[in-house]
Amino acid sequence: MEGSRDYAYYKEHAQDVKLEDITSSVRNKNIMQKLRDGNSDFKDSLYILDEPMEDDDCEFIVQQSDNLGWLGYFVGENKRLGGLFIKCYLPPGTSFVEGFCRNRSIQFLDIECDIGDYLSLASLVGNNIFLDSLEVGCIGNAHDFAVALGQRSHLKCLHFENLDLLDDLSDEEMSGIAQALSAQPQLEDIRLESIGLEGNGWAALSTTFMAWGRNSKLKKLDLSLNNIDDEGLQSLLRGIANCRNLVELNLSGNSQITVAGLRALSGFFQSKSCRLESLNLASMGVDDERAIVLATG
Repeated sequence: MEGSRDYAYYKEHAQDVKLEDITSSVRNKNIMQKLRDGNSDFKDSLYILDEPMEDDDCEFIVQQSDNLGWLGYFVGENKRLGGLFIKCYLPPGTSFVEGFCRNRSIQFLDIECDIGDYLSLASLVGNNIFLDSLEVGCIGNAHDFAVALGQRSHLKCLHFENLDLLDDLSDEEMSGIAQALSAQPQLEDIRLESIGLEGNGWAALSTTFMAWGRNSKLKKLDLSLNNIDDEGLQSLLRGIANCRNLVELNLSGNSQITVAGLRALSGFFQSKSCRLESLNLASMGVDDERAIVLATG
């Protein structure tokens, strides 16, 4: 690991640094080499991990002697890398995040750990025109993450799945993330699976959908396993009604929704704005009575 250095230092010494001195293994050294040289046979995706997943040559397994500042710099400067998956411990003060967020070729980014520096992420989201997919499994600072997510971008897919919240985030903080989505009307696929939003959060998300208006490109929305209740669903439907391109909606696992919520959903089905082709209500206890409500309102 290393102390933080600035971009100018890395740029000045990039061609002279001895890679064997800043890496813990031959594999890690080779990955650094390919990143630095822009090697054409470098695989599309790079995995930065604490432990091996498939023991593949594209897996950089972080050890104590690996210099993450240099790794971040080389990722940031590389013009061939298509995907980046991060699941490792990042010590405070590392310049790794600032470095990789300078990259302008990454199309897919999956963050499964606390990266700490979420404000630097704003640069990648806002300035990389090729980044079209962002998956997040961990948020350590909701305010700064909302700032990053609030940058106008070219994202098409945004997935939160089994979100690991390192601190108990308030409803207000989670609502801030939902509000930040107002800058992303071009999103086509949103998955918010088991993310811990509550009443005000769903209202904020609904407000975002309403703000998108005719600009909404949303086609798929996954809200499974969120303990949405009738009030939350009714609030959401007011916003979803503005998403005229929505064809897939997943509400599975939201068992708190009762007949009252399903009646509101039935009303949405009958509206002129509804374009749904697929609806998932698995694990919601939809019996004969509720099925009739869905069908007839």
